[in-house]
Amino acid sequence: MNIPSRKSITATILFLFLVIFIGGIAFYLGGGFFGSSQVVDPNNSGEDRGLPFFPFGRGGEDAPTPITEPTPTETDGEVETPTTTEREVIINRLRQISLTPAAGGYVFSRTIEDDSLFSSAPEQIDVMRYIERSSGHVYETTGETDLVTRITNTTIPRTHKALFLSGDQMLMQYVDSNSEALKTFSAEVVAPTGTLVLENETRFSKLSGVFLQDNIVTLDVSVEGQVLYGIEDQGSFSLRVTDRNGNDVREVFTSRLLNWHPSFYNNTRATLNHVPSYTSFGKAFTLNITTAGLTDLYSGKLALQSLPSPDGSKTLVSFRDGREMSLYILDNGELIDTNLNTYAEKCIWSSDNIFVYCAEPLNDISAQAPDVWYQGVESYSDDVYQIDTSTNISGLLFSPFEEGSYSLDITDLNLSLNERYLSFIDKETTTFWTYQLEI
Repeated sequence: MNIPSRKSITATILFLFLVIFIGGIAFYLGGGFFGSSQVVDPNNSGEDRGLPFFPFGRGGEDAPTPITEPTPTETDGEVETPTTTEREVIINRLRQISLTPAAGGYVFSRTIEDDSLFSSAPEQIDVMRYIERSSGHVYETTGETDLVTRITNTTIPRTHKALFLSGDQMLMQYVDSNSEALKTFSAEVVAPTGTLVLENETRFSKLSGVFLQDNIVTLDVSVEGQVLYGIEDQGSFSLRVTDRNGNDVREVFTSRLLNWHPSFYNNTRATLNHVPSYTSFGKAFTLNITTAGLTDLYSGKLALQSLPSPDGSKTLVSFRDGREMSLYILDNGELIDTNLNTYAEKCIWSSDNIFVYCAEPLNDISAQAPDVWYQGVESYSDDVYQIDTSTNISGLLFSPFEEGSYSLDITDLNLSLNERYLSFIDKETTTFWTYQLEI
């Protein structure tokens, strides 16, 4: 009988130890070493190579989505933890929609078809969409969930401004990485086609569209989809109107002065405000888009801004009145003091031409405003008021600080078409927010 040598016994023990050690690692990693398949998200595998658009996205994570941890409950002496799908969703009236800087946002209604036997009418839900500045991706959520979802995968870096014509159509302005030209892309969200290859595969929509003229310095859109844009060339300003595809371009205003701020107040008329400054007396006009006719609106005040009602019957005007930045209602040539110290551009009219919503800074507006505000030297923490212009009675609608200790410098204030939501951009963080007017 052959007795194994000490070296053979030692080698056998070492071999068995290695087998057990490797097997333990494989078991711990769930079979990752031996034949397991790893699912890679192709939508996060891209990389910025300096190209203007990336049809398959870039690397990086989607915007974080808020998750409410389940709360353990006790039943008959046993602790039960509900699943996350059963968690209670609490939607605050004042809501931060984007956690990252947004180029623009929009609130609209979507029809949800209910094919159940007991359904009597399609359901309408409110949808909040925004475009992320760094990527140009479109994100959305609804008034019934706190989850935010990325819906497009076309990457457009350095998108600094976006205006929505509808939930699926928007104008996006970005700086071209090669020419440094300011591009304006008229985009539409196009849903994916075909069938899913894998059950858990994520299918993104894409952006498709056309380019408008380069280096547009001012941009606005009407409810019916007209585009009003300004070009500065050789020391003069030209204002033009077109459709969203850049067809039938018409020039409706020219000036040897630069720095005009045009804005639609209904589908056929716009205001023209010369850039407000504490050092100059402003001038405001109304412009008939159809005839290109120009009418004096108001003038002769420092830091003047104007915002007509949709029917043009009344106008909000703000200007420096002594040491204050005061807001007035201009009605048949008469100025009515609203007792608010704010800018007209921090306001929005309701469609009934009666109610106005305005953000008023809690802190003082300095004597060098609005110049220092535009430059980012001065910022504000606003409360939001509702004004009944038929009675000139104003009341506090909400205070962001009281709602959640938020300090918000509110710009780009808008109303959803059903007027259930106010939406705005915080100037300091350029994040997108909404406030629910109706419960």
